[in-house]
Amino acid sequence: MGLSALVALPVALGPIAVGVFGASAHAAIQAAVWSGTALWLLWRVFVGYLPIPSRRNLLWSAALALLAGAAGSRDMMVAVWMFPVMTALSKDARSYVDEAVRVSAWLIMALAVHQRLAGGASAPSSVYASPPVLAGAALMLLPVSLERGDRLLAAGLAAALLWTGSLGAWLGLSAGLAVAFRGRNRLWSRLGLVGSAACAVAIYGQLGSVEWVQRWEGWKAAFGVMARQPLLGCGPGGLAEGHQYYLATAAEAGIPFALLWFGGLWHCLRGRSYKQFGLGAVLVQSLWDSPFSSASNLWLLSYLAASSTSETSEGVDIPSRARPWAGLLVLLGAWRVLTL
Repeated sequence: MGLSALVALPVALGPIAVGVFGASAHAAIQAAVWSGTALWLLWRVFVGYLPIPSRRNLLWSAALALLAGAAGSRDMMVAVWMFPVMTALSKDARSYVDEAVRVSAWLIMALAVHQRLAGGASAPSSVYASPPVLAGAALMLLPVSLERGDRLLAAGLAAALLWTGSLGAWLGLSAGLAVAFRGRNRLWSRLGLVGSAACAVAIYGQLGSVEWVQRWEGWKAAFGVMARQPLLGCGPGGLAEGHQYYLATAAEAGIPFALLWFGGLWHCLRGRSYKQFGLGAVLVQSLWDSPFSSASNLWLLSYLAASSTSETSEGVDIPSRARPWAGLLVLLGAWRVLTL
């Protein structure tokens, strides 16, 4: 229950809290995640047994955490934290997190509907800073609503996605349909192909427009940062505009981090679950948009990806004589992360 509540904190409460209270809630969620994790680790040290993820998961997460810490990206550290922690959650505990996310999705969707129908907004953004960010959230929340059997919520999220007018999101959804239903349902697969082609034509039609020039200037700026600071990047927020998530990540966190991060995310796409569909769709969207300018969307992305990992059956016994030292290491580690 404790770990599942910690995971639900950034992925379910995060969008609402940050959208309403801003930076103060953002910092509070980060502090709560690290403090709660430290308390959980201290409890496991006291019990004398610590479940651990697979060696590959552990090494990948540790490398990413070190690189994210060196780049000063605390949001990314929370995103990476999700992967080893998810392996310690049982099926029931994951279901608890899914339910919390579903409740959060209802609030996000209801506000978008209100903005559209009562507020007169042509492109609602709900609790997010812009419609493309809401579109990315809708792409990731739709699979959770379908997995939970909430078709009314799914319909509302689909409407919100339509209202945002995000070309990148529709490209992601179309590409997801084309790939997910290939060899299983010709109608949906062909609809996905047609939608992808239509989005490609729409993108081509924007060549030479003011928006395209702005995007191109942003991409050139990102390449410039990557050339000057390839290892650790310029740090979070170092780019004025982040129209493309892949380039923005490499520029702000460094090329090694980007290669490890995106390699791991695409590796998590094996399989055909609802969450993997949402993960693939938003990764395609981020080729054109940057839906992860909101930290809560980044954390939700990590949750979808980490949900593909299995519950661990591995662990280490902690001898009684080593427990005080292990507890001290936990406290020192928590203090270091909280003071970054």
